[in-house]
Amino acid sequence: MNRRPSWLNLRAVSDGPRTIRVRGSEIREAFVEPSASEAARILLPLLRESLEEGEHLCLEISFGPMVDEVMLSATVEAIDGDRVALSVPLSERSKTTYVLQVLAGTRSAAARRHRRVPVDLEVRWTWKGDRYASRARDLSYGGAFIESRVLPSVGARVDVVLRTPDAAGEISVGGEVAWLRQSRGTAGFGVCFKLPDRSVAARLHEVVRECECAFVG
Repeated sequence: MNRRPSWLNLRAVSDGPRTIRVRGSEIREAFVEPSASEAARILLPLLRESLEEGEHLCLEISFGPMVDEVMLSATVEAIDGDRVALSVPLSERSKTTYVLQVLAGTRSAAARRHRRVPVDLEVRWTWKGDRYASRARDLSYGGAFIESRVLPSVGARVDVVLRTPDAAGEISVGGEVAWLRQSRGTAGFGVCFKLPDRSVAARLHEVVRECECAFVG
């Protein structure tokens, strides 16, 4: 009896491609010979959710809780019987090579680090009792770059409220100013988050994933 793998998870991201989440250890045999115009071709079991040929997706491959996930841009190339063929573009070649090497055991998966994802999110922040409204220009699990003409001192405590990508919610975190940018590009500062509890950490983790999927798309 064929059973739908429990590791397949597809969810929608507001204003971005849908995400298929898979475990690397369970898709080792899913990679097949790609054409000359693609970095990889991946065959996955047909999902219960409806897919369309030509649909753009974000494929998130996990190698375990202590290492980074890999996000691949992919397109539904064909739906044949109980299989979905995903085409990964040549622009994703370096990440595809990394995935294949990890699956083959010729290299280790990279230890988890704080990826910086380009974003454009509304942010409010407070310093010394004064409140400011600005934009976050990149975001990670550990912090953000906040565009601002007002620059708090390095080491200063700030309170940050991030508007989520769907504009339907907010994340409130404390933070410490880690560095300033004044001489090049957009003025602003980097803040290192001080997460108050696990629920906030989990929500921030989810928002970073959503932003990364939208960026890949």
